[in-house]
Amino acid sequence: MPDITTTTQMPFISPEIDHWREQIFNAIDDLVSDLLFYDRKEDENLPLGKIEELADTPMWLTIGEMAAQFEKRLRERIPGGIIEGIVVEQGNHTIHPAG
Repeated sequence: MPDITTTTQMPFISPEIDHWREQIFNAIDDLVSDLLFYDRKEDENLPLGKIEELADTPMWLTIGEMAAQFEKRLRERIPGGIIEGIVVEQGNHTIHPAG
């Protein structure tokens, strides 16, 4: 899978925006580390290793299901924005111009 933090395919992104994108992707990396390890160390409700154990059997839990839940929560909290090349504005969808 290609590294989505690079802007080689998006030359129109300014260095400032690229900086903020990198910061956001770093924060997401931290969230994953917290979810899988740091927050699990003393959690009795969801112990360390349980997520990986369930994800090892796709009929119990998939990475896609977890990613969909993350995306759902982001969409609830960021009502506008570009999602996969589509501009979302107050429920209306329009094609975002490329490059």
